Amino acid sequence: MIKVEISGENPLEVFAQAAVYGVKLLQIPEVSEASDLVLNMEKHWKATKQAAGQPDTGNSVSKPTAPTVPPECDTLIPEPEAPAADPAPEKAPSAEKIPTMEEVRAAGVAAGQKYGNPKVKAILKEMGVAKMSELAEGDRAVFLQNLESLGDGDA
Repeated sequence: MIKVEISGENPLEVFAQAAVYGVKLLQIPEVSEASDLVLNMEKHWKATKQAAGQPDTGNSVSKPTAPTVPPECDTLIPEPEAPAADPAPEKAPSAEKIPTMEEVRAAGVAAGQKYGNPKVKAILKEMGVAKMSELAEGDRAVFLQNLESLGDGDA
């Protein structure tokens, strides 16, 4: 159990401090991704209730009768990072930085909004994967280059 205690001179001061802590927490990538997942699940639960003809009670804590995970949430679940292995002494350091999954997801989402999700999915399919989380570490930079090439026709 986690307990957070915020004290202040008056209720407004306490709520202001809580808001500041919330903003600071959302700057942590893992917290931000988790909050996105919760929001998407909540939207899915509300849609499930509406589809079943159940009224929306406004209670965001209630669960649907048959819990399901919407497909769009699959890409929001953070994957555990593999422990960093010690680089082999005979290997020269890589001149190119390997993009993180957060960078890949952010670029994929931005490209999907700008050029359309079908174009992003086509790039993934060309690379032999169905979703960004399936990209091998060595393919991330290539994926980002392919996304950038989508904008070449805009100039």
